[in-house]
Amino acid sequence: MSQGYGDQSYGDKSLRSVY
Repeated sequence: MSQGYGDQSYGDKSLRSVY
C-alpha cells in the first residue's frame, strides 16, 4: 500500500496526514 503525505489522494481516500 502506498503512503500518503500532505493531501494526496489514493483511490477514494483523501489523506491529509501520513497514513
